Order: sequence, then structure tokens, then C-alpha cells
Amino acid sequence: MGTATMNAPDPHPHPSRSQTEAEIAAVIAQVLELDSVGPEDNFFDRGGNSMRAMRLWGELRSVLGVELELRQIFETPTPAGLAAALEGPAQPAVTRPKLVRRS
Repeated sequence: MGTATMNAPDPHPHPSRSQTEAEIAAVIAQVLELDSVGPEDNFFDRGGNSMRAMRLWGELRSVLGVELELRQIFETPTPAGLAAALEGPAQPAVTRPKLVRRS
């Protein structure tokens, strides 16, 4: 498959379903230096890589003011998927086990 095909946007883009989804799509487009990104466009199929994922992670946290785990970009690499993950039920915080000093 050629690069032009991989970077092609969804030929039938759907409107964003939420403000969060629209903001995520705009940030992805900015990071990938594209005119626009549809809700179902895959970040990696549109030209993203691990370095750009790190940049996207930072930009999303800054622009949206939310805590986002980097792995979420790899697990749900579309604006729709990331918005659903952020708008869904709050995930319990990961806590460290208590350290016990041994003598």
C-alpha cells in the first residue's frame, strides 16, 4: 500500500459527535500537519509514529486539561476512540503498593 493511500482521509468523513472529539481531531491534525482529521481517522494511518504520539500526548493534556495515559493513544488512535475513553466512566487511579521498611 502506498503512502498516499495510507495518509488519505476518510472519503466520507462524519461530523464530530462531541466538542471533545472535535478538539482531539484538531490537535491530531496540528501534530500531523494536516488540514483536517475525521473522527474515525487513525492517527498512525495518517502519518503518526511513536515520536509524534509523544507530542500528541503532551498537546492533548495541555489543550484539554486532562490526564491521559500515553498508552491510550496506541490503544484507541482515533479522535472518536480517545474522546470515548476520556468521556467514559472515570478509571480508578493506579496506586503504588505501600512500601514496608525491612530491618
